[in-house]
Amino acid sequence: MKEDGNPIGRAVARRLPRYLPSLVVFVGGTAGLVVADAVIARLGTAVEVEAWVALKALVMLAGAIALGGLEQIILREPYHAPRLARWAAINLTAVAAVTAAGAYFLNFYRIPSAAFLAIFGFGASAIAASFLRSRLHLFSAQTARDGWKLLLLFAVWPVWHVAGLPLQWLLVLSLAAAIAIAVSLPRGAGDRPLVQHQHDARSYAGAMRAGFPFLMSATGLAVGSYGELFLIRTFGTPEVIHGYFQAVILFAYPSVMLNAFVGHMLGPEIRQSPAAASAFMRRSRAWLAAAAIGIPVAVLIFGRVAEAVAFPDNHAPWWLALLLSATGGLRIAYIPASLFIGILGDGDQLRRIMSRYFVAALATLPVCAGLVAAGVPVAAAVALTGLAHWLFRAAIGWTMTARIIDDHAR
Repeated sequence: MKEDGNPIGRAVARRLPRYLPSLVVFVGGTAGLVVADAVIARLGTAVEVEAWVALKALVMLAGAIALGGLEQIILREPYHAPRLARWAAINLTAVAAVTAAGAYFLNFYRIPSAAFLAIFGFGASAIAASFLRSRLHLFSAQTARDGWKLLLLFAVWPVWHVAGLPLQWLLVLSLAAAIAIAVSLPRGAGDRPLVQHQHDARSYAGAMRAGFPFLMSATGLAVGSYGELFLIRTFGTPEVIHGYFQAVILFAYPSVMLNAFVGHMLGPEIRQSPAAASAFMRRSRAWLAAAAIGIPVAVLIFGRVAEAVAFPDNHAPWWLALLLSATGGLRIAYIPASLFIGILGDGDQLRRIMSRYFVAALATLPVCAGLVAAGVPVAAAVALTGLAHWLFRAAIGWTMTARIIDDHAR
């Protein structure tokens, strides 16, 4: 029977009105954080930018893994959500305290109270978002998850640059305010929990075992997305950090925003219509390959134009812009593979690929350290490490995705 056009695209368009309010918060928050970063890079001193990069690296890395994957079990086992949320909060408190203390003693970030509160707030937003999303309160869930980014955007210039409130406390206040707003929003017709997935949520040990694959996934993705901030802060001087952060904003973050949008929109449709999604992927491989090449070229051109306007006195070298744009292309190529594996892969496939991603994430620090020790400039070492990491993720992901698509074609 002839395949009927593009069912995935029509399904996305049909469901768009329902998802539109949460999508606005999601896209606005993702873009807002990039704009806030650009404001900080443009108006901040090298020391201020160094501190912001260090805090953001801690929050995005520790905050993503501190819950032990339990935020995903909350989403899948809503009837056990109160108990799971308490266990997740215990994990979060312990990891935030250890991370803040370690960062202080290692001279990575010297304000432990701000580090603890920011990591805890970021993790708490994930707990609240999972709880609300499990009951189909999509707008409230997205507000808990991404509302702080919009608040930060609107406050960064008047509250930080004009009024002088330090960035770390502005971040903490934005996280707390977003959670408070999310839980206060009217949510319409009562709770309607999603169907349970039969994970073991009756004991802490069982819940942690169920959450471990999600922990590995979160660790790998957090390192892939924000590990370069950790690396550049670890090995770079304030001036090098400032320049690299500016280049990341211009030549990497546009691809990150696009990836997030595509994943947010296509994920539910792949879950609802796996056969149609597999057919669509088989027909569209050439277009996806063209997008993986064409979009980074467009990002490179856009970045250069934006750089001339926003940072006229501080241009990134061409080699750095090219490396970061190429990494963005790999991010784009990886997203469809990630969605298919996460939604359609069986348990054994998920464990195998997540373990590989986890090992690759752990390898980034020694690889970058080796390049720096070999005399490679710090910015180049960090960019090359990121490129290699995403090349590995894309290659492994697409190899397994091709098998999953072939299985659905039989």
